[in-house]
Amino acid sequence: MNLAATEFEAINTMTLQTDYRSLCDNLPTKQRWSAAELMQKMDRVAGYDVFVPLYRRYVVQPRFPDLKETYRLLGLESNSNELRFSNDVIGTTLRHDIMGER
Repeated sequence: MNLAATEFEAINTMTLQTDYRSLCDNLPTKQRWSAAELMQKMDRVAGYDVFVPLYRRYVVQPRFPDLKETYRLLGLESNSNELRFSNDVIGTTLRHDIMGER
């Protein structure tokens, strides 16, 4: 089991409704929150650090993930400026399963 799955299971020990209600009760309605501030507040409401580490891991990444394999599986061809649909049967089928027929 990976770290994110473990942390997700820990989050589920509290009910979503209770967490959401508690979060709403603790956020000023007129204030704008950055994503980092919201994650910090959610950690305080949860009572332990879970959202900030995930935010740092998945949102504040030092580089964009390599998507070449994902593009290949979806039947997409890429160059430095664009993506194009390939004629790959498996990728075409997967795209249609996800998006439906065009």
